[in-house]
Amino acid sequence: MTKNKRGELKEVEGILDTVENTPEEIKITFEKMLEVSEALRKFLDADKETKFTYAINKFYKLNIKKVFDEYNEELAGIRVDNALVEEKTRAIVYDKETARGFAYDKEGLKAVMSAEKALQKKWETKEFTVIPYKAKADVPELTQSEEELLKGLVF
Repeated sequence: MTKNKRGELKEVEGILDTVENTPEEIKITFEKMLEVSEALRKFLDADKETKFTYAINKFYKLNIKKVFDEYNEELAGIRVDNALVEEKTRAIVYDKETARGFAYDKEGLKAVMSAEKALQKKWETKEFTVIPYKAKADVPELTQSEEELLKGLVF
């Protein structure tokens, strides 16, 4: 292991290496990050791990996962804050049948839906820093839209 220009450890003969002829960091919106994540999904869910899928997983964990975790934490806070609570025990009422995971009364559900919409609007234009990476492996065939979307991010 050696350190690159930013002082980060990198593998000399490993899978990933910072791309030399690209900016060290790229700003992308949350909305684009969602699109990138969707484009990478087929590689992240691959049954067989290759050098390329390893690189994609590493890129995802370093750049995208932490942002999604932060978003999901805010989303969970909204849902918990508006969930029904049992009067005697003050315990939150769970509802595993719904996508939100909690039970709501009419006002609580309206509040959750409104807050979720506001959160989505706040986050869709929020920008995040992404560090481009190069996979030292053969890149599988990508569609034209995948190539355009991943251009400058994953090579």
